[in-house]
Amino acid sequence: MLLCNSHWLLGYTHVHTCNSCLGCLMWAFATAIINDVCCLRLATWFSYHLNNFQFQWTWKEWEGALALPVHHCKMRFLIEVFTKCSRLAEHDLLVEQIPVEFRGLIPHEPEPIFKYSSEEDNTAPVEAELVDQLLAAFRNKTAEKDLAVLLDGLVLQYFPELLNNREALVEKKVDILTQCVLQVSAKTISHSFNAFAKFRPLFLNLISTRKERMVCLQSVADFWQLSSQRQSLIMDKLNKMQIIDTVTIINWLFLPETVGGFIRQSLWEILKAALHKTNTTYHRACEAVEAAKGKLEKLSSLDDVAMGSNSDRDELEEQVRKLEEEVDDADTTLTEVYVTLCQKFTETILEHLQNCDSTNHNYNTTWYQCMCEGFQQVLLENHTELVRCIPSLENVFTADIDGRITKLFTQFQTLVS
Repeated sequence: MLLCNSHWLLGYTHVHTCNSCLGCLMWAFATAIINDVCCLRLATWFSYHLNNFQFQWTWKEWEGALALPVHHCKMRFLIEVFTKCSRLAEHDLLVEQIPVEFRGLIPHEPEPIFKYSSEEDNTAPVEAELVDQLLAAFRNKTAEKDLAVLLDGLVLQYFPELLNNREALVEKKVDILTQCVLQVSAKTISHSFNAFAKFRPLFLNLISTRKERMVCLQSVADFWQLSSQRQSLIMDKLNKMQIIDTVTIINWLFLPETVGGFIRQSLWEILKAALHKTNTTYHRACEAVEAAKGKLEKLSSLDDVAMGSNSDRDELEEQVRKLEEEVDDADTTLTEVYVTLCQKFTETILEHLQNCDSTNHNYNTTWYQCMCEGFQQVLLENHTELVRCIPSLENVFTADIDGRITKLFTQFQTLVS
């Protein structure tokens, strides 16, 4: 369990194993039949090895894999390896060190894509002019309140047709604001974190519905579509800042245009980070209320209570009451998150099975295997929290659902019972 939860420890162990038996391990990697279960995990470990050994490998023996379909396990393994390596090494260094035959698998250089750039062919002149004024205000370090007023005025000035459509108006503001904050902070991930922290009140005042959070999330995905790492890190940061929430992330992940990406590791990273944030919030709330109760019990156990202590007890009782409310809220959120995840998974897999059955196609595709295996892993990694939600989840995995889906939940229940 310790190894499964620590990528750094896995990487450290793997590198030192390579040091002790380099030839044997390289032969094993080159000749092993990589299946879908271990492909993503193995790619993570192997990227550590390549990065620590100047990307030396028996590449000649893997050239045959380049002719395989992109969904074949060996091709998927190579793509994931180069994706991970691109996070560990500079793009130019990676291109220089990797043989020419394999360079087509190296991800694009992680450059941002600013949708409102005046250089983009699909950007309307009116949008580019609006955004240029807003970017100038950012660079001039305009105060947050003045930025909010400027954003309102500019959007109404350039899009007067949105005046009577509040929903569309706010969504346009959210998209423009998110893109501009990302653009002015694109230099490093630290710049992005600091920018969102600085303008967090502006986002919180602007965004009030889950649909608006979805617009913000999609804007991040569009801007960093060439960098899965930036996508993952910024989405996680926005979740922790409560600009977006975990349910919104789950809904985005299971959009028709997004869900196909579960064949890659990056979407699973986003999902697991979001679930971890929700779990942490719940457990911290529980720890806080238990600590407050402990103090209250200790104070109540005193035989001689002074007037000051009575006041202290009243304050602690009020604190415990508020913390218990926070625990209830966190528990409600926790249940909503896991019920939403299971509902989205069930709906997505059910649609896939029905489509395959109606067209007489084999349902057991690479994507289907990745979805089922990844979902099982998510259930196991979050079993402590999921046990609390089982009564609610039983309403999702009902008897009338396809047995190929309910089997996954039944297996999980058997393991945790």
